[in-house]
Amino acid sequence: MRQILCVAGALLALSATQALAQSEARLALVIGNAAYAAPEIALKNPVNDARAIAATLKDLGFSVSLLENADHATMRRAIREYEDELRQRNGVSLFYFAGHGVQLEGHNYLVPLAANLEIVSDARERAVDANELLERFRTAGSRLSIVILDACRDNPLRKPGLVLRGGKPTVGLASMQPASGALIAFATEPDRVATDAGDPLGVYAKYLTRYMRMPGLPLEQVFKRVREAVIQETNGAQVPVEFSTLTGGDFYFVPPGSR
Repeated sequence: MRQILCVAGALLALSATQALAQSEARLALVIGNAAYAAPEIALKNPVNDARAIAATLKDLGFSVSLLENADHATMRRAIREYEDELRQRNGVSLFYFAGHGVQLEGHNYLVPLAANLEIVSDARERAVDANELLERFRTAGSRLSIVILDACRDNPLRKPGLVLRGGKPTVGLASMQPASGALIAFATEPDRVATDAGDPLGVYAKYLTRYMRMPGLPLEQVFKRVREAVIQETNGAQVPVEFSTLTGGDFYFVPPGSR
């Protein structure tokens, strides 16, 4: 009898977990920028990566907005609309950006198309401040915020011949400290560059889409599996990292026993 009660209790807990995953709002904004023009360097993978991430999230019950090759005005408008939706529905939010990222004085900037970054001050005016973005998502009221920056390509402001005024750009992205209830994922370590190679997907997006779909993996374990796979494929040249202030129960892209 005791064993039957334990089994029944486990089934009830599983049903509750699955019901929560199905009823809680899951919202995502996915952006892939690849068709950069000089002085930025065109990229190969980001649009394909963004499409794959968006398709995966839709399959996993997210309401997804997808932008491809977006300029500054388009990115800002989509972010404002996304914030408005978060305030209305709360739940879980996920933001994914693939493209160029610029690190300046401890802040990370996501580079739109046609940004034409020629001096350092251009990034502050013509790119999206990822640190500010984190704060805006926090105040929008999401229970859980996931921010994935597949944006660790080379900094276009480090190219020879550019006039560097107002700061000193460095390679890769700067580390970030999220507020409570958030996880920030980088495709590679701070101050390092991720590869823009792979066919049709970049190595980080390839494994991210794979392990997001795996049943029963808590959020942190998804990124751990991705890290292990990327390290193995790149022979240690690319090491994904996360910065987390998560508390409370586990989040599953696919709850245990769902498939």
